[in-house]
Amino acid sequence: MDASRRKRRVYLLFGSGGGGHKASAEAFNTVLSQAHPDWEVGFFNASSIAGMLFGDMIYNKILENNLTKLIPLVYLVTSSLQPLVEPGLRERFINHWKTVPEPDVVVSFVPFLNAVICESIPSAVHLTILTDFAHSKAHPWLQSHFQNVLVGTDQAREQAAELGFAQDRIIRLSGMLVHPRFYSLHTPVELDEFRAMYGLERKAMTFMIMFGSHPPTEFVETLVKKLSERTTETANCICMCGKNTDLRERLLIKHRAGELQRTAVIGFTDKIPLFMQMSNVVVGKPGPGVVSEALVSSDPLILLGAKGEVMQQELDVLRWVEENRAGIVVTSAEEIAAVTASQIKQMTESVRNLTPNRAVFEAVMAMDSILGAGDQGR
Repeated sequence: MDASRRKRRVYLLFGSGGGGHKASAEAFNTVLSQAHPDWEVGFFNASSIAGMLFGDMIYNKILENNLTKLIPLVYLVTSSLQPLVEPGLRERFINHWKTVPEPDVVVSFVPFLNAVICESIPSAVHLTILTDFAHSKAHPWLQSHFQNVLVGTDQAREQAAELGFAQDRIIRLSGMLVHPRFYSLHTPVELDEFRAMYGLERKAMTFMIMFGSHPPTEFVETLVKKLSERTTETANCICMCGKNTDLRERLLIKHRAGELQRTAVIGFTDKIPLFMQMSNVVVGKPGPGVVSEALVSSDPLILLGAKGEVMQQELDVLRWVEENRAGIVVTSAEEIAAVTASQIKQMTESVRNLTPNRAVFEAVMAMDSILGAGDQGR
């Protein structure tokens, strides 16, 4: 049997601050399981191993309450303390690896911890798959030359080269990892049936509001109301409430009272690919995961990017979207509700001209290639 095809043990490390890290890990695992059904795969919450679950909980609450201007302060404190806490973190990871069988490959989907991860288990091949468009001081990914880094943008590739990473350890993917289910397309007839099922008009432009798993309650509630009240160009609205149960209940009360027209209120669900295909444009914050999912679904973007309220790692996303004319950046609910069908159609043409994103499939092939090249670890 080819050495690259023999049974392996692979550990995937994700974080719980936001949902993007785990979503990327699950996307990778889906393709990995199809390619190597007999391999052993383990999922581990790196935040839990590091003792940082409380910090992730604070981060998620900040997002839910639309207090993102506090995030830079959180990152400043984290980066300042990291040199002091690294010895303790290293010890925690070393102790964790003692409790599980030794892996062949460790795949990290988290920033901050990659040097510690590499040092804690030197016998494994280390892959770091960036879930951001770039490395930054606020969200550091490129931390050890023993990492094999899989990046989705030219900017991240250039950063790795500037930081002295060997060229054969820098793998350029065609984008961020997106779950394979986003590539399964419904027919136009099926999509019309789904729109009718949710009370949406077949010919109206459909806005999908998607602010991650912890959307800001007050802002989203205001935005849904403004979209529902549009009169010059009526619009459908699909509002993804994620894990924000307060937001969902508020909107459902208004919906039952007849205050929201052509609106679907959706809680936490695994049907996001379906709703994106039902939509003409995705509205949200410049999270690399949601942006990438929308683009795979051929949806342009309306991104909320108020000055001082965008995290450092999200600025790179905003720049990329604007440079590629894949969307527009706005600062208020009023601006979002005023976007016209003509604007959306122009952006859609730009999205369709982008290079297709096949990163999730390329990442597994890259891992196979690294293993087949001699298990380069140290």
